Amino acid sequence: MAKKKQPFRSALRFDFLTAHYDSILDWTMRDIRFKTELVRRADIQAGHRVLDFGCGTGTLSRLVKKTHPQATVLGLDVDPAILRQAREKGDQANLAIDWLEGTIEDHRDRLGNIDRIVSSLVFHHLLDDEKRIISSQMRSLLAPAGEVHLCDFTAPANQLQAALFLSVRLLDGWDRTSANARGRLAEIFRESGFEFAQTESPQSTWAGTIAFTVARI
Repeated sequence: MAKKKQPFRSALRFDFLTAHYDSILDWTMRDIRFKTELVRRADIQAGHRVLDFGCGTGTLSRLVKKTHPQATVLGLDVDPAILRQAREKGDQANLAIDWLEGTIEDHRDRLGNIDRIVSSLVFHHLLDDEKRIISSQMRSLLAPAGEVHLCDFTAPANQLQAALFLSVRLLDGWDRTSANARGRLAEIFRESGFEFAQTESPQSTWAGTIAFTVARI
């Protein structure tokens, strides 16, 4: 019997926006800037196996591979439409990236012994229970000394940032963005068994305040 696919929410909630995902992020957040900083913080080494969780159109995956060509890069996403864009852009850039459609559980046999998990603007799409489940799954994938590095929305730095974040919260859902709005991502990772988790370096954008979260086993 064929395995039933799990429902998912498109990256910008509505399917018709998927084709414009990169342009919207570039206009509102200048996302290449913080993705470059995310890769720097991940301290990826030659020979590392790197998973881009919720890779979307593959911008972060391609950046990892370009910056660290001797690392093995895997891009995972549940959305087949956005993953097609990732594959096409990866092929155009002639980058050897393993694109995987589905969840961590769908590909657990291929995802063991990961040295770094990176993820950008994914966790604010998840309900709190889903955040806990996925952070726990991430922990189970990591090799010794493995790390998770995220960039996502956090508690607004000021009233203006709170007002700007309202558009994201209305689009993605109040319940899904609640933990981010309260700056609780690091706490959720600690609750999932990580020895260390910390959110740092908040930065203001036209969509709200983002920050970097690192978690170590």
